[in-house]
Amino acid sequence: MAAVSANDAPNADSSPEDPDRESGRDPLGSLRRWHADLSNLAARGEAGAGPARALADAIWDRAGRFEFADPDLRARFFNGLGALLGSPGPAADLDRARRCFSIALAIWRDAGDARARALHNLGSALAGIGSSASDVREAIEAFDSALEWRTGEREIARAVTLHNLGTARAKLARLDPEAFRGHVEAAAEALEAALEIRERIALSTGAARTRLQLGLVRKLAGDDPSADALLESAARDLDALGWPEEAERARAARRLSEGAPSPPERSRP
Repeated sequence: MAAVSANDAPNADSSPEDPDRESGRDPLGSLRRWHADLSNLAARGEAGAGPARALADAIWDRAGRFEFADPDLRARFFNGLGALLGSPGPAADLDRARRCFSIALAIWRDAGDARARALHNLGSALAGIGSSASDVREAIEAFDSALEWRTGEREIARAVTLHNLGTARAKLARLDPEAFRGHVEAAAEALEAALEIRERIALSTGAARTRLQLGLVRKLAGDDPSADALLESAARDLDALGWPEEAERARAARRLSEGAPSPPERSRP
């Protein structure tokens, strides 16, 4: 990933007469409003796609006009904006998301948990909307770096990153067929580690989602008899927890000879 200076924000110049300057006094509040607006547009389906892209362009134009009380606030804002623009949907833009995370990571060089969060979100963006094997390899590197901070003392966060690392490795298996078997085995290993944590500390929804992904990965391998049992268990639990679409995905995968791993879990600001 190309390094970007902490001062390298889009359209950083503004004047006292700028009508958007007032909103710059509450960057995190603006970020929350943008997130809600984009979510509402996404709910409109195709009818909201054009307006969502236009709003994303306006957000990008405004992002550099904010004034920040301290570097940490600046990092929090750009980490959140990177998560927003790095999520699948009509507003997604991997280049913009990369620039946002570069700003946050340049500030949070030694910030421990905060740096791990930005690395995790970068990995999620690369794996979720990246289209090339190099994008997914970069995602895996980001997740591995996040796990250096997300140790056993931070089990809940560690499980989220392990889950997304597993789905990223499964995606790489499809993009890099020459090393298919190795990628699938690495995906299963990461997902098994995530599932162990989530089941042990009774994270029901997270465990069900990881069980789904592990079932899909084992289905992808084509020779693991445990795949159907995992998918059946995931479908039952996801139904009970109120996730019918994911439950149906698990049931559908049982009816097919091969499953397709889902995108990473949504990034967190």
